Amino acid sequence: MLYHLLNVEVTSTFAYAKKSINNIQSQFNSNLEVTLAFLNAEINAKIAFNYTNIMHKNLFLTSSVHAVAQDIAKHLNLTQNNKLLFITTPAEPKKGDLSWLANDRKALVDAGFDVTDYTITGRTKTEVEAAVVGFEYIYLSGGDTLYLLEKSQQSGFIEIIRDLILNKGKTYIGTSAGSIIAGPKPHDYLLKENDVIKLENVEGYNLVNFLIMPHWGSDYHKHKYLSGRLIIAYKKDQLPLIALSDNQYVHVVDDTIKIIDVTKLA
Repeated sequence: MLYHLLNVEVTSTFAYAKKSINNIQSQFNSNLEVTLAFLNAEINAKIAFNYTNIMHKNLFLTSSVHAVAQDIAKHLNLTQNNKLLFITTPAEPKKGDLSWLANDRKALVDAGFDVTDYTITGRTKTEVEAAVVGFEYIYLSGGDTLYLLEKSQQSGFIEIIRDLILNKGKTYIGTSAGSIIAGPKPHDYLLKENDVIKLENVEGYNLVNFLIMPHWGSDYHKHKYLSGRLIIAYKKDQLPLIALSDNQYVHVVDDTIKIIDVTKLA
């Protein structure tokens, strides 16, 4: 009888202990799942935050920005910062009708940019460094590529623009000459055509490893290309070339490029 009572009591105690252990284990597993879920959410949030804050090389290289500015704006968050420095330096040697420059400027304004005109001509590096502060977008207009290169060298702008785009995450937008100079060097045909500006160093901004051939297919530039420029460019050691019509542009993100034709968009 005593043995039976002891056995019942031990069994009951063992069952109670086992139930308690199961309850503790269940609670532990539940707490562990909550903790792991919280940590996972925290990690994902930090990864997302860090990714959005990584500096990306971002360039839009156009033939004529007035035809593509609206589409470029779709790739940007202009509600956060829409300040654009409109560098007109390449256009300074150009004479006669400059309506194309005004059209490009107006297109950027209409696309949502807050545009400020500026020239690097006659400026010191310190002055240019102060001028670019606060601008998210740096625009280089069309015009004379070699003149722009000369003024870039004289003002220290090459070092400034490379730092802004490669290290500080600012966005580069170029048109024609402003797109060409983003490459390793101006076209050889431009060097041969220019009898006024002779530079010992013809290295460009080196933001991309190719050269833009702007205004492809236009009647105005047809003779220039077919009468000599393509002959000069046709060689084995030629840098990579991208021919752009006025309705096309190249979007560069880090080492990836995408050629966009706004007439083909839905």
